[in-house]
Amino acid sequence: VAALSLAKIDPKSAADCLIPLIPQRPQWSKSSTAAILAKLGRKNVTLPLINTIKTVAKNDLPRMIGFLPFADTAAASEAVAEILRQSSDIEIISACLKEIKSFADKSWISKVRPYLQHESWIVRVQAVNTLGDLADINSLDDFVAKLHDQNWWVRYRSAQAIINMPLITRSQTDNIISSLDDQFAKDILEQVMAEKKRGDVL
Repeated sequence: VAALSLAKIDPKSAADCLIPLIPQRPQWSKSSTAAILAKLGRKNVTLPLINTIKTVAKNDLPRMIGFLPFADTAAASEAVAEILRQSSDIEIISACLKEIKSFADKSWISKVRPYLQHESWIVRVQAVNTLGDLADINSLDDFVAKLHDQNWWVRYRSAQAIINMPLITRSQTDNIISSLDDQFAKDILEQVMAEKKRGDVL
């Protein structure tokens, strides 16, 4: 409550004071912290948030990455790219991939695509989710390939990405199904098509 009040009174000074405290205050919920950052404004949040992310302990980094949507788009993009270059931690990579959709453009497709082959299914499924938001019909083959993934969630999210892809036609999806020789791949795509037809929330 005090932090939110300070953010209303003097956003610039509050940002410099409050943002470095976020890693030290795990009791601050994500929603309450987000409310503070929103009140501070993107202009005031960006620099102290990026600086805090650069110095924060590894265990606190995924949580701090989650607040990057409140920073300047270019700065957030640069910060995530740098983290991904340096980190091999599954949780950190997943946090980065999750937030990419809030600032990424088509140039990120080539950066995200390699994570489709990551050894962890947690990273692979997040990569599929992210590409589903970014990619166009030219990425169809990527999602078809992941229908064969050993993990159910990766297959399911890949099927969703295919069915929800802009400009995809029923003829194309039927052709994909007929080309699959993996029953698990066929089943998951047919399941998602049925969900889409019923109007289920995907």
